Amino acid sequence: ALRKMSAPTANLLRDGRMTTIPAREIVVGDVLVFTDGDQVIADARLIEAVNLRVDEALLTGETVPANKQTLAITDPSLGASLADRNNMVYKSCVVSGGRGKAVVTSVGMATELGKISHAVSAPKTERTPLQRRMVHLAYLLFVGAIILGLVIFAVNGFNIDKNTVSYAVSVAVAIIPECLVAVMTVTMAAGIRRMSHKAVIVRKLHALESLGSVSNICSDKTGTITQGKMMVTHIWSHGQIYGVSGVGIIPEGSIYPIDSAETTTQTPTGSQRANTATDTILNEALLCGCLASNASIQKDANDIWFGNGDPTEIALVTVAHKAGSKRHELIRTEEAPSELIHSMRTSAHTVVPDISTRDTQLMSVVRQQTGSYPVLQFFGELPFESEVKRMSTFYLCNLPVSSLTPSGVAAGTASNDVSLVQMYSKGALETVLPICTNVWQTDANNNPKLQPMSESVKKELDRIAEEFAAQGLRVLALASRVLSQEEMGSIGSKLDSLPEYRTDFEKDLNLLGLVGLLDPPRPRSAGAVAVCRKAGITVHMATGDHP
Repeated sequence: ALRKMSAPTANLLRDGRMTTIPAREIVVGDVLVFTDGDQVIADARLIEAVNLRVDEALLTGETVPANKQTLAITDPSLGASLADRNNMVYKSCVVSGGRGKAVVTSVGMATELGKISHAVSAPKTERTPLQRRMVHLAYLLFVGAIILGLVIFAVNGFNIDKNTVSYAVSVAVAIIPECLVAVMTVTMAAGIRRMSHKAVIVRKLHALESLGSVSNICSDKTGTITQGKMMVTHIWSHGQIYGVSGVGIIPEGSIYPIDSAETTTQTPTGSQRANTATDTILNEALLCGCLASNASIQKDANDIWFGNGDPTEIALVTVAHKAGSKRHELIRTEEAPSELIHSMRTSAHTVVPDISTRDTQLMSVVRQQTGSYPVLQFFGELPFESEVKRMSTFYLCNLPVSSLTPSGVAAGTASNDVSLVQMYSKGALETVLPICTNVWQTDANNNPKLQPMSESVKKELDRIAEEFAAQGLRVLALASRVLSQEEMGSIGSKLDSLPEYRTDFEKDLNLLGLVGLLDPPRPRSAGAVAVCRKAGITVHMATGDHP
């Protein structure tokens, strides 16, 4: 009964109706239906994909989920590699975002995972290097025995009698070492014992034989040499590059200014750390990365940190946590989105007519003035799409009047709160930069100031991005803006089909900064590679990353 309860199931379309059946009953031609969090039960060809992303680390080793689409692959250079088949989904991979439908093309051992299982379990008939050398030695001894026998016959003038044959056979037998097999077995057993002292378990002798002949090691990068977890290591904001210390998704570490992206990440002293409480633009950039995400981090029952969601978004949430911006404390979830949209039109809230030049667009300024962030309510999203390579989220926030003007009074607002809709965007620099018209900088007094996006600024951003990329970092741009009064009045009616209006909202953004993300190496990777080199073994790294 327990086995039946834990058996995997799949949602599929049969006879035009949605049904759920055990995975073992799926056949080629079935139409699978899956959504965020589902596990793919069989290899299938996509026929519908809506912002679909699938975690294929099980097959490809890549930490970043693959973006999927339904179009046929026409480029002859693509399609041969499993990682390039973006119109296919594979058994045991997990949907990390979006939804889709696919026609089953193979099940069971015919799937890509089944092929791997068969290759691993198939019996190996190839001889080990030691076995090949032993066979070679046997041939040499056999030839030597024949030659010695001929020599004996020749010395006797080829007068073959009983004594001569007995002597020749005795010499031929004597040339073969009788104890060789026993000596080899004892030697291998001693090797296994020595390996056990190094915390290595060897099940078969021939594995130890092969290990002694290794001259090259080909290792996967993601998850083997590296930790398989993205981490923000560098930030650019208002003309300054910052380094980030810490390990993995543990939200412990510091943010500190550095001279260039080539500076090694270190543990700074107190005087070297950036003050994120006063550096409003830096803090706003981190806040943007945190809020333009669907990931979260938390502790488990054993007080160990773990993340839920896309690895890149987990890294952004983690670095924001290091700066004191904790996602779970920022977002309110009590009210339904429809109620919040309606509250924007009630008399209890006042919409600021024109705030395009106000620093109220920076939530970090509000925190600096009032001591805390305003209450934020998520109510809309423009999901990541492979075509546009960016994602945007919308939050409703109620600001106290005192945060709008130095005097604490805004004309016509009395004592009411002010409702604003903040939009946060993140994505590839080449897709975010064209929709940015301004960039946040600081003036002579180190106060935040919006400046037009000039060509010189764009060249500087391209230079910083190339500098980050040269260090093996993945670069993302962060931007935000406040919706106008007209947009606030219309967004409520567009919530059900918000992605269709992407171009209406993703425009006139204010660039906050760039972040560089790295999949950090495991602490013991460098030492292991050094030991291999010392032993004369060459280590090769296999990766699908861009060179």
